[in-house]
Amino acid sequence: MPTALVTGASSGIGWATAIEFARNGFDVVVVARRKELLSKLLEGMPKGNHRAEVCDVSQWSQVEALSSRVSNLNVLVNNAGAFEYASLEKSVPEKLEEMINVNLRGVIYMCKAFLPQLKASAQAGQSSKIVNISSIGGLWGFSNMAVYTATKFAVTGFSSALRRELAKQKIDVASIHPGPVRNREVESKTPKKAMTMLPDQVARQIFDLARSKNRRRISHPLFSMLNLLENLSPATVDKVLKKIL
Repeated sequence: MPTALVTGASSGIGWATAIEFARNGFDVVVVARRKELLSKLLEGMPKGNHRAEVCDVSQWSQVEALSSRVSNLNVLVNNAGAFEYASLEKSVPEKLEEMINVNLRGVIYMCKAFLPQLKASAQAGQSSKIVNISSIGGLWGFSNMAVYTATKFAVTGFSSALRRELAKQKIDVASIHPGPVRNREVESKTPKKAMTMLPDQVARQIFDLARSKNRRRISHPLFSMLNLLENLSPATVDKVLKKIL
């Protein structure tokens, strides 16, 4: 069976993505910092040779050690992330550092550490794909999210550059850009909530992206439309985003 590794798997999109890959015949390595939640995830996953690995992706030594414990990787999903909604003036320095370290360093470290395995899979004629979870914050800047959007813009650019860098080695790289994600308990009653998606909806898109040659996916159709409109009327896009987010 092909093998996928999903970081940030202890909740939300990562949790749903691990289940989606398992449901579609992958052996899945689930990675996060909270072992108890990973154990709970494994209990509810479809049958397979799945396992949990505790790792802080912002620490190179831990990522390097993780890569030595995993073999025959076909798909790497970099989902681990940190977030703070606050103005730069009121932001906590420790939280700023966490966002930069997890959202950006973590993605770079994971890609670097697992490149040898992905290269070996490609050379063996198997699928070899990296999917980096960016955000609509990696396409537009949002108030009170300046540092978060900076890290996600960086992930978008990193993914684009790495795709070109690894093309000759037949390792495909893509980024996906979810908007706000809600829990099932939150009903979609307002325009703002109507712009959100459930984790399992995004997870299906991540799986589809991993199995395709597409280089980018904007999760919500409204934001896809706004992305197309951006070059024609950026002021209009600004007005729409201000109203819905």
